[in-house]
Amino acid sequence: MSRLLSGCLLFLLFFHPGFASGDTRTVEFPLTLEFPLVRSMVKDKIYNSPGERVLLEDPEWCATIELWDPQVFQVQTSLGIRSKIRFQSGFRIGSTCFNLVNWTGEIEIVQRLWLDKEDWQLKFKTEDSFIYDQKHKRPFLAGIFWDYAKGYLHSTMDRMKIDLSSPVSELKELLPLFFAETKGPQVQSWLSTLRPGEVTIQSDAVRSQLMMEVDASPPAERVPEITQSDIESLSRNWETWDAFFVREIETLIGRPLERGERNEILDTLLSMRYAFTQALLENTLTQGLIRGQFTHSWDRVSKILRKYLLQESSRSLLRHLAFFTAADALAIVEKLGPAIGIELTSQGLRRLASLLGEEGKEAGLQYSYELDPRLRELLGLGPPLPESGPSFDAEEFESPEGSEEEVMYPKDSLWKGFLLRLASAGDRAPAIPPEVREWIPPQSKEGLPQYLSKVHQVLQNATEETISKNQQPSKHHSLYRLLVLATAWQESCWRQLEKKRDKVTYLLSYNRTSVGLMQINERVWRGLYQRDKLRWDIRYNARAGTEILDLYMKDYALTRMEAQSLSDETVLARAVYAMYNAGPDELQRFLKRYRSNSPHDIDRLFKEKYEMTQKGDFEKIALCLIGTTL
Repeated sequence: MSRLLSGCLLFLLFFHPGFASGDTRTVEFPLTLEFPLVRSMVKDKIYNSPGERVLLEDPEWCATIELWDPQVFQVQTSLGIRSKIRFQSGFRIGSTCFNLVNWTGEIEIVQRLWLDKEDWQLKFKTEDSFIYDQKHKRPFLAGIFWDYAKGYLHSTMDRMKIDLSSPVSELKELLPLFFAETKGPQVQSWLSTLRPGEVTIQSDAVRSQLMMEVDASPPAERVPEITQSDIESLSRNWETWDAFFVREIETLIGRPLERGERNEILDTLLSMRYAFTQALLENTLTQGLIRGQFTHSWDRVSKILRKYLLQESSRSLLRHLAFFTAADALAIVEKLGPAIGIELTSQGLRRLASLLGEEGKEAGLQYSYELDPRLRELLGLGPPLPESGPSFDAEEFESPEGSEEEVMYPKDSLWKGFLLRLASAGDRAPAIPPEVREWIPPQSKEGLPQYLSKVHQVLQNATEETISKNQQPSKHHSLYRLLVLATAWQESCWRQLEKKRDKVTYLLSYNRTSVGLMQINERVWRGLYQRDKLRWDIRYNARAGTEILDLYMKDYALTRMEAQSLSDETVLARAVYAMYNAGPDELQRFLKRYRSNSPHDIDRLFKEKYEMTQKGDFEKIALCLIGTTL
């Protein structure tokens, strides 16, 4: 418990509005022990007889007191503990007990709490107790005997303590992790003034005010120009944050999440990933973006996490509640971080994430592009997409002009030939395999109609597969089919690959984030699709794109636009594409542009593609492939 609550103290310590202005000042911040955590501690400390019970016996009075199933609640300014109770009492003659009372009911114990200023012990003092029968009435005969016997129970309950000294000691080691090393002495001086305040009992938690003297006015410094090295460092920091968020939400795997809850989590994940890629493109990535994403995401998902994780066993409950308390306070960092130099460092995030795992284990928070089937299931995307086509861990293939015959191998020796080419290539790119070669777009009119027909068939097949497995309203199927074709046209000009001189590679967007036929953003959809398949398998890429379009159409556009009485199908298609291009937050921005008749170039270009798709003018794709019409 001591280690787990350290995160709570750590973040509550310095993320409080009291830091906003002034010089050296006393800052008060809350330490919160929510009732489920208090109940767990009470059970661990007192209800530790077999069956999670309190069992007290007094042979002289022939009295036995047994308590079980404790619940905690507020009693004005005190803490109440309500339990089931079995009470036996009587008198002794010689060595024989004669029971006059054998009674079962409920007991309410009222306790005053305070946090000792010397040893950081949260202590309990019993003020009174009351017993009730099954109808919540005071029993007469049992009540008489209880007045004599309850002292034994009171003295036992008074031994209840929650030790917060170890978390405070660990705090002094953790706090510097969230500041520059040069600020270490200043942070230590703050910590030396740390002291407890009063304890209050509220409707859902036990709260105390802790106090500390803090210098809240660091000297103003000129903000240095962001260098490429800074961008790379911030990118790695953001990747740790992204891995942290995934680790956070994956604690919900196996829970019976409602559809709205899954959508909320997915929407949060996608929005922050799109924002990051946009910041990279615009060279506006800062620590402020990472802090802001933490704040916004925690506001959106914390209630969902609390709803399910507070149903854990006591051991998990302690860790999770410590995490909640720490993260609640950390959500204020966006406003306070720049003022006193706080940074969401990778080391700090790993330490916070460790509260979600086994005690004593640090969280790795690896940023991996590996497919994560559990994450797909959690977010409502279902099992992973089929992976029957080609997949290569390569950036490019050799494709020398006039050498097609040299690199063609019989199907039964495909992999043998491919491995031989890899072995003999040295530092050169491997020769292109046949299943990749067939998707190189023609460089002239010759072969172009056949190529377009093949791609059209791939997109149609992927579309029908997605329709068959999802529950999209049938009245929108025709629109959705057109949407898929127009999106592939807009995104890639129906290309999975591109050829540059004697090299063939997967089609990569100008900002180096998105790949293939449907231009799937690898960072945004990290963990949800197989990266190498997105790059080299046109069918897999098409399936991924149709799945994403279906998601945006079904769970976003249809619901939100129908609520605003927007039913025009062309506008619906354009709205779905706007999200496909820039993330779920783009929906409202697109609708605002639409109402004000001020479309962006990307809106106008997609509208043109969609209208040509409606007319079946697919031959015009040749314009972006070879620069002329068929």
